[in-house]
Amino acid sequence: MNVSAKLQQLASQGHPAEGYGQLFDTLLADPASLSPASAALRPALDAVLREQVGLVISRQVLEQLLHSVDQVASQGDAGHTTAKLVLQEAVEAMTPRAVSFEEQASALAAIFEDEEDWRQAARALQAIPLESGHRAVSADYQLKTYIHIVRLMLAEDDAIEAEAYLNRAALLIHDNGDEEDKLHFKLSQARVLDAKRRFIDASMKYHQISYATNVEEEELVCAVLSPAGPQRSRVLATLYKDERTSGLDGLFSMLEKVYLDRLLEPEDINSFSMHLSEHHQARLADNSTVLDRAILEHNLLSVSRLYDCIRVGDLARFLNVAEDRAERVAARMMGEGRMRGSIDQVERLIAGGDAGAHVASIHSSSTHIFSRWDEKLQSLCAQVEDIAGVIAEHHPDLSKGQVA
Repeated sequence: MNVSAKLQQLASQGHPAEGYGQLFDTLLADPASLSPASAALRPALDAVLREQVGLVISRQVLEQLLHSVDQVASQGDAGHTTAKLVLQEAVEAMTPRAVSFEEQASALAAIFEDEEDWRQAARALQAIPLESGHRAVSADYQLKTYIHIVRLMLAEDDAIEAEAYLNRAALLIHDNGDEEDKLHFKLSQARVLDAKRRFIDASMKYHQISYATNVEEEELVCAVLSPAGPQRSRVLATLYKDERTSGLDGLFSMLEKVYLDRLLEPEDINSFSMHLSEHHQARLADNSTVLDRAILEHNLLSVSRLYDCIRVGDLARFLNVAEDRAERVAARMMGEGRMRGSIDQVERLIAGGDAGAHVASIHSSSTHIFSRWDEKLQSLCAQVEDIAGVIAEHHPDLSKGQVA
């Protein structure tokens, strides 16, 4: 089929929508004509999108094309591939124009989603000019599209770009969207916090969502992975006392042990690790994982509540880490106010809880006593020096003899 001649004929007839629709139906019926080598599809699309054709006719033709593509897509793998090729070409041809054809972009995104190509699906939706001044786009449609992009980016484990679109959605969520949109928004917030390793905030957000749905595994996972300390203890208490969590058989036993400050054994850790996502197992700067850090801090806190005082070497053997790392983690947790206690680096002792406060008070008292002793000794020396000065003034001969 000579596409160029057909396009010239349609132009001379005043660009009839029916004629363009028949042309696209003919091209769709012949997959060979859609290949890049044939160079037939793109000229036809460019012709429809010309200013001379008019927006009304262009939209009518493209809507008819979308309907035909939907029918082709249902015809097995070959039809699916054909539909994707046509929609990709259509969206690419539409992009330079000021007017958006969101139906075609959404259809292309749906095809990519079926293929689990999350990033390309998001790119298709991002091509829609939602903030263009050339046409009015409803706030509800903007919100739904932003949330859709966020969910696709999270599926791709791209929390940075997901957060960028989540911030755009945040400007619209209060006055727009239905309950489903608000639920997806809150869930996306929790997943972004989870991906950014802000596990306490993520767990609290998941728990808020659980009142509208069911308790999710992610809620318990984030609570366990969050930094050990008073804030995590409050979150764990809330989850442990929520009767719904007992139904999560694979995680409740871990939640119970963590809440009750029991030492975690290797079998507990292995069972829990099966519930982790890929980003939970990412390596940190010290080459440990998020799980490694959480377990180390939890067990250290548990040991500090079992023993009033423990040697650094014994603590390191409990935790199965080097002594310097055990001491460093304990010092950091104390400095951040997540664990009470003190460290005696001379005696290589770590005192936890009230014992730590008692040891600290003893050191403080000892320092105060020695400080007062020094002050009194300095005062005594000054008085002796004054007396020596008076003697030298009244008995110079005696003073010279002493100097000699």
